[in-house]
Amino acid sequence: MEFFAGARVVRWQSVHNKYPVAEDDERRVSEDQDSSSSGARWTVEVVTGILLHEPCLRLKSCHDRYLAAPLRRSAFLRLAGTKDA
Repeated sequence: MEFFAGARVVRWQSVHNKYPVAEDDERRVSEDQDSSSSGARWTVEVVTGILLHEPCLRLKSCHDRYLAAPLRRSAFLRLAGTKDA
């Protein structure tokens, strides 16, 4: 969580040198090697609240839609992010 402190926009690169990219249909996410597309940029939002025991992250796409994952270990835990000013 400390890695994302102060970050506004991030691009994540997988272990296969691909980036999660929000598709133009605004519903799907795919992988692409091109990190320069606007779909590869995700806005970071730190969420805190009464029901949350610790802060959580939300990632919003360029289409103002949020990336969601099931409540279990997923492939996203293995991704390494880079801050993008």
